[in-house]
Amino acid sequence: MRLAEPMQHPDQALQTLCHGMDFMPVPLLISRVGNSAGRSAAGPREQFYLNKAFTAQIGYSLGDIPDSHSWFEKAYPDPDYRASVIASWQAKIAESREKGLPTAEVQALVQCHNGHKRWFIITVELHSPVWPDYYMVAFRDVHDLCHALEENNRLSRTDTLTGLPNRREAQERLEQEWRRYQRVDSEFSVLLCDIDHFKSVNDELGHPAGDMALRAVAQQLAQTCRTVDCVSRWGGEEFLIILPATPIHHAADLAERLRLGIATRTIDAGRSQLSLRLSIGCASMLPRQSIDLLIDRADTALYRAKATGRNRVCTALIHAV
Repeated sequence: MRLAEPMQHPDQALQTLCHGMDFMPVPLLISRVGNSAGRSAAGPREQFYLNKAFTAQIGYSLGDIPDSHSWFEKAYPDPDYRASVIASWQAKIAESREKGLPTAEVQALVQCHNGHKRWFIITVELHSPVWPDYYMVAFRDVHDLCHALEENNRLSRTDTLTGLPNRREAQERLEQEWRRYQRVDSEFSVLLCDIDHFKSVNDELGHPAGDMALRAVAQQLAQTCRTVDCVSRWGGEEFLIILPATPIHHAADLAERLRLGIATRTIDAGRSQLSLRLSIGCASMLPRQSIDLLIDRADTALYRAKATGRNRVCTALIHAV
């Protein structure tokens, strides 16, 4: 008659299982809760196990993060961001439980032991029928992917020649200012700037010289404007400047400074030194006005500046809409 083998303690059995997880390339964390009735991904838990991938990629040991409280403080040192991550967890867990899903996950920027921050998709097992008092949490490193997506998004919104926001980004900024105007009546203005006789630069000196001139003008406009302003390349040799919380008379004053700054500057265009001029049309948002009408009014003012001699600033006429 064979004697029954001694049963392992549940923790010992789980520890034995955990050793097999050291061969997994994905960082894993297992934590233990004392009361399964009040389980929460952001609630108090004792850290039970970290696999080798966790220690290698994220850097912390069990001594560094003995419980969930210390993990949240070290992984998310900024209190506001930590609170937002906890709130995200609570919302995702509630949503997963409502749908009967076995897991919940969030994407978060984790501060690793070496001080570097990396994006992870963090997945937590909500309930294990085998180990009901334990959580298993997996971390998928998506930092490089997030940066690639962010860079692609940035490039899609940036003019490659001047480095300024492009027309797409400017249109989104216009919509943001328009919504703010509708919500809190925060007046804003726009400047539509055009380089006078720019075609002659390309025709006489070539497109490389024209490109250098565009970059120089873009730099001058951006340096003169405030950091809250959006200086964008609207198209060709036109620049659109969005001025938040700016009435029309202040916009006109800035436009004159921009015009004078370009007019008094000599621009290096390779083998030539250029003296350029700007014509600028100014317009301010009016009640019940659309963004398209705002731009049309600025364009009309720019046309008047061109028609009356160039190298000048004209303000849009205010009329009933």
